Amino acid sequence: MKDIGTNVWATFGGTLRFGTIIEERVEDNGWRYVRCKWVDDHKFEADRAMVLQLRHYDKYSDWYRVDKIHALDTKNIIGSLSKLEGV
Repeated sequence: MKDIGTNVWATFGGTLRFGTIIEERVEDNGWRYVRCKWVDDHKFEADRAMVLQLRHYDKYSDWYRVDKIHALDTKNIIGSLSKLEGV
């Protein structure tokens, strides 16, 4: 389940973004959207700033349809990644 406080991931430009859901809303059409606090999101922020400078508008939304992000089980991911060391 992807509720407030859930750690999540999404992709952007071939990289992974990691964050935590901090807010949610449901549209009239029934779709649920969430807003996330992303961490170490330098590639996305740089692209957003460049687009804003060149086009003079922000093409990105801070709201993500819930089916476009994925819950992140940090304990299992860290365990799996630690097994890659020394391979």
